[in-house]
Amino acid sequence: MLRELLPPNQRIISIEDTRELQLPKFLHWVPMNTRLPNAEGKGEVSMGHLLVNSLRMRPDRILVGEVRRAREAETLFEAIHTGHSVYATFHANNSEEAVKRLTNAPIDVPKIMLPAISLIIVQFRNRRTGLRRTFQIAEVTEEGEANVIMQYDTKKDQQVKHNKSTTFYDTLRLYTGYTDKEIDDELAEKQEVLRYLVEQGIQSVDEVGKVIAEYYTNKANLMKFVKMNKRFA
Repeated sequence: MLRELLPPNQRIISIEDTRELQLPKFLHWVPMNTRLPNAEGKGEVSMGHLLVNSLRMRPDRILVGEVRRAREAETLFEAIHTGHSVYATFHANNSEEAVKRLTNAPIDVPKIMLPAISLIIVQFRNRRTGLRRTFQIAEVTEEGEANVIMQYDTKKDQQVKHNKSTTFYDTLRLYTGYTDKEIDDELAEKQEVLRYLVEQGIQSVDEVGKVIAEYYTNKANLMKFVKMNKRFA
């Protein structure tokens, strides 16, 4: 879902072993894939090579494909420490398990590096209903631990507040200059847009991307459609 929420005027570069990500067609997106060495052991293109090349393209956002080994984790944190906005996919049942997997073999990221991660968002499929939901939204504390701030309630079929944020709001205030109220108002407005997408049955990558692009380029116009609950053309 996050991939469709990127602003349309930014350059996005994805780095993957196998191309799996799909983004709206109209985004400025440069997909990059690794390459295995030939029979002579030459010609390999690693994630590290792609990261170095991606930085020469002046990206606004970097998407790092599935992190399974130390090599991908190294690429992920190198990208984060370049000062760019970085996203990555990773397999874990919950945010606490994600931290454990990252900091133990075979990935072995030093725990002191984990606070570079702003949020961990856990997706899961409810095997009883077959529906995919966001299970947890967690921030990473200064100690490198996962602090779950939103948790999925199966009975209510919605996210509920779990713990108070200790770092995420501080980060937003630091880099945006917003007050807590301004942050809450911004989040509430975005939540309203997401609810509108659900109510209008807008689900495809390109359709969602089109609405989000309008939000970033002509917010007043889109919010008219949202308020009227009328499908954006």
